Amino acid sequence: MNRRYFSFDIVLVSSLSLGSGLNENTDSDVLLDSRDKPYIPATSIAGVLASRLGKEDKERLCGKISDNGDNKQSHVIFYDALYAGESEPVISVRNSVHLIDKVGEDGAKFDFEIVESGVRFRTYIELDDSVSADDEKLFLSQLAALNSGILRFGHKTTRGYGQVRLENVRRLAFDDISKWLRFDMYDDDCWTGAETFEPPETGSDTDIIELELELKSALSIRSYTTEIAADGEPTAPDFKYLSLRNGKPVIPGTTWAGVFRDGVARLLGVNKMTDAKMQELFGYVEQGTKITQKSKITFSESVFEDGTYEKKLITRNSIDRFSAATNDGALYTELTIYSGKTSLIVTLPKGTDIDLKTALLAAFADLDNGFIAVGGLTSVGRGLFEIKTLRLNGEDMTDKFKAYDLKDIFGGEQD
Repeated sequence: MNRRYFSFDIVLVSSLSLGSGLNENTDSDVLLDSRDKPYIPATSIAGVLASRLGKEDKERLCGKISDNGDNKQSHVIFYDALYAGESEPVISVRNSVHLIDKVGEDGAKFDFEIVESGVRFRTYIELDDSVSADDEKLFLSQLAALNSGILRFGHKTTRGYGQVRLENVRRLAFDDISKWLRFDMYDDDCWTGAETFEPPETGSDTDIIELELELKSALSIRSYTTEIAADGEPTAPDFKYLSLRNGKPVIPGTTWAGVFRDGVARLLGVNKMTDAKMQELFGYVEQGTKITQKSKITFSESVFEDGTYEKKLITRNSIDRFSAATNDGALYTELTIYSGKTSLIVTLPKGTDIDLKTALLAAFADLDNGFIAVGGLTSVGRGLFEIKTLRLNGEDMTDKFKAYDLKDIFGGEQD
């Protein structure tokens, strides 16, 4: 016999949006187990790890179900990734709305639960006797893709969600059936003597653009989750900046995608909703049908660095433009942030059309020069950023970017 087992921790690098299909708390509640703890089901792990395999490799390793009864059993057995943290996992609520020219589309607002970054899960994978040494290497390459961020879990993976890293990866092999029968993978003592290793490096067919950003104004990306002030405490704000549970402000990948999708379309002079190249790169959903195209460009979340931003509580009135009097019931309080440093990582396929690549860099330049702003209240000066550093695949391209040598940043590619 030749049974092999893998044990590893899955640690969330970014927030995880993995819905249960229930809507008791939000429009899409997080998937919970019988302990009311979030978990990643084995079906999700299997689907993600098999997604990069070719059809033949996928059927050989993970089996298949066919209409003619020619079914094959999987030779790789996956197990649920259960919550393995010491404190309560952090589940928070995000809001989302579809905007057209910064105006919300009717009926397009919804909220959903997420599991915040830093949460740890533990899972196990078993390879049976039929899996060859070469197939095991192929399987390990999928773990490497997961560890590097190429593969992600859950929804909105191209908008910063679901990125993980793998820790405490262990491998244990059995060629003695008596030892195998005494093995309990859930007992840590049974892993004594297991081989430990880091997932191998994996190549990438994407360009990775890293931006170091500095906020030059206030930022208004609101969380609409209402709070009730405790007795004796000042009134809670009507709106506050979107943040993680630890209080750090965050710009979600969905916001960046909307900002740059509009910017690229404007620079190219195309309709962002119908242009074929835009749809291929940014993805689309055809209303009223099940026709979709997954985005090929990904945007990370941007979490602000500690000590770089200032929080301010602002109370405002809405003023009637004709009488200059205060509108009835229009007093509101907002907790917002000023200044601050953060970063953004954008990835796109290396074969992306050079015009789209150049237009994306031009949109970055518009952001850097204040022609593009982020979030709400941009007409009154909020959401202005300066790009301090731009790196492409690890190489500093800031000087070329600031000199607007945009095509040269991608090696002088031509149409």
